[in-house]
Amino acid sequence: MAAFPGPDEADLVDALRRDPAWLPGLSVVAIDEAGLVIGHALLTRLRVGGGKGLALAPVAVAPEWQRRG
Repeated sequence: MAAFPGPDEADLVDALRRDPAWLPGLSVVAIDEAGLVIGHALLTRLRVGGGKGLALAPVAVAPEWQRRG
């Protein structure tokens, strides 16, 4: 996606989606009226100091849709 300058974030998304910690029900893809992907957010499980948590990353929004509130 054009939201980032290189492929690293897309590679990270691919790797996280293969990991058992990925939560597909809490990950979203936003599309516009024409059906084009304009954004993406991904959540995975994590452990923090013996507790459980969620990591939100990466979040991507197409440049033409950024800063719209």
